[in-house]
Amino acid sequence: MKHVARVSNTNLPVLLTGEFGTGKELVAAAIHLRSARADRPFVVVKGATIPEAIAITPWERADGGTVFFDEITDMSSSLQAKLIAELQSVHLRVIAATNRDLELEVAAGRFRKDLFYRLNPVSIMLPSLRERREDIPSLAQGFADRVYSLSPASKFSTEALELMVRYNWPGNIRELENAVVRAVAMCDGTVHVNDLPQRLRQYSGEQSEDGPTNGVNDQSEVKDWVPLSEIEGRYVAQVLGHTRGNKQAAARILGVDRKTLDRMIKRHHIETRSLRARAKTSTAAANSIPHN
Repeated sequence: MKHVARVSNTNLPVLLTGEFGTGKELVAAAIHLRSARADRPFVVVKGATIPEAIAITPWERADGGTVFFDEITDMSSSLQAKLIAELQSVHLRVIAATNRDLELEVAAGRFRKDLFYRLNPVSIMLPSLRERREDIPSLAQGFADRVYSLSPASKFSTEALELMVRYNWPGNIRELENAVVRAVAMCDGTVHVNDLPQRLRQYSGEQSEDGPTNGVNDQSEVKDWVPLSEIEGRYVAQVLGHTRGNKQAAARILGVDRKTLDRMIKRHHIETRSLRARAKTSTAAANSIPHN
């Protein structure tokens, strides 16, 4: 963050390097927000998805702000050439990111040397999560705090935290966030080891410089992730439980209209009649209590 503070006060291009999930886009946004261009647009462009015919549009959308090219090494050679030409004429800041060694990409002929020198006046390397394990407890609690806004934030058992700190996190902060969201959705207020994804529970604790040695790979991680729809369904059900089935109040809390809420209820097969019945029973019981 000291590097970010110093770089933000310049107009120099910045190259961010680091593994997948280390937060390169967040750092790019932080640089933009601390710069003199903070009131101008921050445009994110994914290198592999830019149709070559519209390569000019990021400059128009940024309009004096900052363009962030994520995974710059995914750009084709012809698009790299176009980018070099544009960089000579535009009046905005360019921040680029890659998870590869750009110098090796240049040496292998997959990335233009002139573009490398244009993008690399300032380089910031983002460490992997396993290189900063002391941050894991605070990051995990921060993600847990953001999952539900109605109940007290879930906490972590000592055993769960110890396992999370010991695990190698090949997917870095992105994987940590996903694991926490899943665990909080499944737990009863305290995240225990059994609430964590299977890949964490089965982790052997062996560590290496290259990451985990227990056979964990990207494919197994994806299988263990919880679909967003499942998280949404649990959240909507919790909100309706909080409002005792009052859809108007639930829609207000969720920030959606009644029709959208009805579609969510139908999509996730949420039973609201039992919630309303419970609310009436509770009210009747409260009214039957004699008052002195």
